[in-house]
Amino acid sequence: SVTGVQTCALPISKNFNLYFSFIITPALSYQGYTVNSTSGGVYIQYKVLPMRKIPLGLVTWGGLDIGLGYNYATAKLGVSSTEKITTVSFDTNGKHVDYEPAGTLSLRYQSHIIPLEISTNFSLLYFLSFVAGAAADFHLLTSAEVAAQISGPIKIDGTSTAGDNASFTLSETGKASAVSFRVFGGPQFNIWKIRIFTLVHASNNQTYGITAGARFTW
Repeated sequence: SVTGVQTCALPISKNFNLYFSFIITPALSYQGYTVNSTSGGVYIQYKVLPMRKIPLGLVTWGGLDIGLGYNYATAKLGVSSTEKITTVSFDTNGKHVDYEPAGTLSLRYQSHIIPLEISTNFSLLYFLSFVAGAAADFHLLTSAEVAAQISGPIKIDGTSTAGDNASFTLSETGKASAVSFRVFGGPQFNIWKIRIFTLVHASNNQTYGITAGARFTW
């Protein structure tokens, strides 16, 4: 199995850039846990205001850009074990209770997102840049599904009998809101044709994320 990662920027014209990316992770397993994911996207950016050098300084303002794209992602995380997956402990009525469930638990996620972004950047001596911007993310058919089949013994003060057992089955699907708003920013290191970047994202629905990677331009 091979994991492939590709992020490229293609200059279409003086004011337009086209970005595309693709990453696939084959099914990875470790001690009952499995994970695999696929994502890809295309993004076109238009420079509204040109870059300008700040007089008597070493800083270059990168101008103002607007962009529109499409991102697709799917992922699955699962755990399966005939032995206990974890131990849930609590105290009640003077008794100490341990629940040791086994079984299967999975999370599936799929998203189709159209981001509309406005961004700018500042460069210091070309080698270091800082990017900042805001975006509206339009979610199309974005959903997550949680499924579980769990059962296991309940120990009270360290002991259990044949009847001290609990089990449950769950299948639930949730959908994202139609649109969310996001701000982002972070540093970028420019080395020849390579752009190594890290972006921190914060959305109005109290979700946060970090994007890190490299872009190749020609």
